[in-house]
Amino acid sequence: MKKIILFGGSFDPIHNGHLQAALEAYKNINADHLYFIMSYISPDNKNHKSTWEQRKKMINIAIKNYSFFSVSEIEKEDEEISYTYKNINYFKNKFPESELYLLVGSDQFNNFKNWKNYDQIEKECKIICFERENNFVNKEKKAILIKEPKVNTSSSELILNPDIKMMNEEVLNYINENSIYGIYRLEKEGLSERRINHCIEVANISKQIASSHSEDFQMKAYCAGLYHDIAKEIPIDKQIHYSKELLNYNDFPSWKVIHGPLGEYIMKRKYLFKDEDILNAVKFHTIPRSNPTLLEKIVFCADKISSRKHRETNYELIDLCISNLDEGYKTIFKINMESIKE
Repeated sequence: MKKIILFGGSFDPIHNGHLQAALEAYKNINADHLYFIMSYISPDNKNHKSTWEQRKKMINIAIKNYSFFSVSEIEKEDEEISYTYKNINYFKNKFPESELYLLVGSDQFNNFKNWKNYDQIEKECKIICFERENNFVNKEKKAILIKEPKVNTSSSELILNPDIKMMNEEVLNYINENSIYGIYRLEKEGLSERRINHCIEVANISKQIASSHSEDFQMKAYCAGLYHDIAKEIPIDKQIHYSKELLNYNDFPSWKVIHGPLGEYIMKRKYLFKDEDILNAVKFHTIPRSNPTLLEKIVFCADKISSRKHRETNYELIDLCISNLDEGYKTIFKINMESIKE
């Protein structure tokens, strides 16, 4: 009889703790397959910070080397509140000759009697419980206990403080380069609603200007545009202090330009961005270097277009940048220099 493990959760994002628990459970019972079941609408109405397709992509990246793991989309197909007993019914009908196991954490296990139709779940499948730190498991309840994952973290913590030791590196790169959690991060960095709206507009204009290029490049443009002002609203005295202490900037024309290099520092050191094109587009959007890259030109133009007071001609400038970026860049650079003089 085949043994199938069901592992439900938000996986927003998936991290190494999830993988360790899955692998430990798989080895413990000598299972044949394990399904990651993404929650669609959780009973506690917890909102997901990334889309269904993004979470699915992240899981598939993380498990690509494990042929015995796969993603189930059953909860999206149902499009109702995610209840475990429904999933078990589905897999029971799909694999009538198999033995089902449900993998849960100790916190979920101790709260098991509050689950909808928990008695049915106990009858239809066996429970595998991994003990989390400082979370006592009631040994009177029947469950297969496995070791606690060595990765002691949470998905929400890793969104704001990613750690390569706790996440698949490809998953982290996917998160960063596709701006997943980007707006949420800007909010947590303390940016005002007005500034965030500006960042979103710059991201959209950047993507629009990059529309003639590949989809991957368009996403790079969107990402650089979204993050370009991540350091903009750090208090001025702190910006100046950080630029001197962290960046060794002792000679800059104005405090108004240092949020570019400081933003690049935050993205690289805190959020672990690796894409140099994106990082340089953020770094040099305030003071362009003499030979800017294609992406640097795009973000500079998008930022200046979004910030202009005379917005009635913005569509013309966007069209110019799309048709001839070099000409658009020269035009917008000239407009910007004239506004500085004024």
